[in-house]
Amino acid sequence: MIGQKKKKGPGKAIAVVLILLVLLVGGLFFLSGQAGEVPMETIEEEVSLGDGEA
Repeated sequence: MIGQKKKKGPGKAIAVVLILLVLLVGGLFFLSGQAGEVPMETIEEEVSLGDGEA
């Protein structure tokens, strides 16, 4: 009839939620792969003790 809208089934809402969930999980895996650990380097410098002058 005129002016009546079709009722959307729950299938479309479930599909949208599943797509969003897959995108979220995929994004998390992508971002976790980007963060690499930086290897620790020791920095050695000569330290002069000075003449005792302040």
